Amino acid sequence: LIAGVGDGCIDVTGHKLAHAPSFSATVQYAHTLHMNDGSTWTPRLSLHYETESWLSIFNYGEMDRQKAYTRTDLGLRYANAKRSWYVEGYVRNVENANIKTSAAGGPTVALSVAQYMAPRTFGINAGIDF
Repeated sequence: LIAGVGDGCIDVTGHKLAHAPSFSATVQYAHTLHMNDGSTWTPRLSLHYETESWLSIFNYGEMDRQKAYTRTDLGLRYANAKRSWYVEGYVRNVENANIKTSAAGGPTVALSVAQYMAPRTFGINAGIDF
């Protein structure tokens, strides 16, 4: 396979596909706890694991690779007795991992530009059913 870069071509024969880890898995669990007053509490856990992967088909080197990582997201939702409203707190990327989603560069230029997923993030969601 020959991939075009500018006016030239680069032979990518034998290179690994971009964003194709050899293994990835996500496990999610949520359990609703029913209180005596009819309200509910629902804790939620999401774990994602992914082996290392390349960020481009060119496989330029370490800056073009995302190392294996684990990402954990947590949440806790409270719904009132009539379930007409809820409030939920969450933490995403508990590990505060630097997870690359893309990188830019070339074979003669050091890859120095990368985009990352959001760092550890805290938040609150609220809603009303009507």
